[in-house]
Amino acid sequence: MKLISILFLISLQAIAASGKVFLYEGKGTWDAGTENLEAFLTAQGFSYEAKQPKDLILGDLASDDPALLIMPGGESWVYLEDLGDVGAHSIREYVRKGGSYLGICAGAFYATSHREGGHTTGPYGIGLLDGTAYDGTSLEAPSYIEGVMEFLWELGNPLVKGLGKSVRMLLYGGPAFHYSPEEAERKNIEVVLRFSESKDPAMIRFQYGKGRVFLAAPHFEIKEEKGEKPEHDFSWPFLRRVVDSLWH
Repeated sequence: MKLISILFLISLQAIAASGKVFLYEGKGTWDAGTENLEAFLTAQGFSYEAKQPKDLILGDLASDDPALLIMPGGESWVYLEDLGDVGAHSIREYVRKGGSYLGICAGAFYATSHREGGHTTGPYGIGLLDGTAYDGTSLEAPSYIEGVMEFLWELGNPLVKGLGKSVRMLLYGGPAFHYSPEEAERKNIEVVLRFSESKDPAMIRFQYGKGRVFLAAPHFEIKEEKGEKPEHDFSWPFLRRVVDSLWH
């Protein structure tokens, strides 16, 4: 039985590594985030392509079988300006038809319909999540800082099995996620991680049409920044779990 389990795990990893990943690298992306994501994808054996705004506007996502689009940290308002309505529609259709979306920090702000605090308050992103991306850092809310802080795992979620009760991760202004009970039920929203004091969701996973979406406030892709290891607990092992969970 142990040998069968090992072979099954290897099989799952091989399927994941054979899929196509699209990594957004337009203006406004954070260099450290994209560099760590590139290093992660290479180290884990994923095939990936960098995508610029013009690629998404011209419908490149629709030309490939549904896979995974990663929108990294950076400046989400630049993403909105450069991708415009056409790029936003392209991404929504890509996910609706079965593609997956991983949004980290700015990529999470970009995916959400409204924003509170920071660059603006009001209608904002492309609406994969109808709720609000709450910028507690800019609003100086308790427990929101710039740097490494403690978060709480949502115990009972299969993604966090064996990871304990809490974890230290890097936050650079990433959002908490506020949404209605109706949307949570409609999209099967699962909380994966919470802010330690407010208990607001800091990572969520949900369905959008036939596709899957994972939004994260903290930078769990960061293994190194400017040649130094940040003082958080881990990064890539959990990131691998998340990416694997987004393949169909």
